[in-house]
Amino acid sequence: MAKSFTPSFSAFLNLQLTNSFSTADDWGEFRIEEAWLRYRYNTAFSIHIGLQIPEFNNLNTIKNRTPLLPYIVRPLAYESSFTDFVGASDFVPQHSYLRVSGTLPLPERLRFDYSVHLGNQQDFVEPSNTFTVPSGTDNSLPLMYGGRLGLRYQSIKAGFSLAADTYTEDDNPLGIIDRYRLGADLSFTVKQFLFEAEWISIQAVLSDAQQQ
Repeated sequence: MAKSFTPSFSAFLNLQLTNSFSTADDWGEFRIEEAWLRYRYNTAFSIHIGLQIPEFNNLNTIKNRTPLLPYIVRPLAYESSFTDFVGASDFVPQHSYLRVSGTLPLPERLRFDYSVHLGNQQDFVEPSNTFTVPSGTDNSLPLMYGGRLGLRYQSIKAGFSLAADTYTEDDNPLGIIDRYRLGADLSFTVKQFLFEAEWISIQAVLSDAQQQ
């Protein structure tokens, strides 16, 4: 669901229901995938506030929009049907709550894209005992931050992405580990031929004591 209130303010809501959803029978899934407000000053500056999918490489923000990503099975890092055994959040950030982005014109018909986002770290904090912490309490204190820088020329699009957070699982014997997800993407169209490629690398930064 999308709504434009003024030329500058708009809202977007994405609700996902999987299979025959029923809480009584424990069938299927229901979740709020996105729910955000956007203020767009011009093409060079816009700000998104609320639950959203951060920009990371070329496909992350459109992974759930079939007309823009018309695959029967999407690349594994973006296929929500496989989240139970692929662990997509290990490869790409899943959600953020603040994003600033825009496009700047450059000479020679080039365009420069930028996007920076901020959110909570994901999937690394074990649920606390419900007898001591009220249900629904967000205990993921460390932040996740990152962004994407890119260039476009006609149908050619290329960019570099970064997402950084910390690894803090309770059963991790090394303690807190800084993690960086790096990505690069390239896509272009030649007549009826569409080419898309992405590269993702996960880097863990260990202290001297952790390496020992």
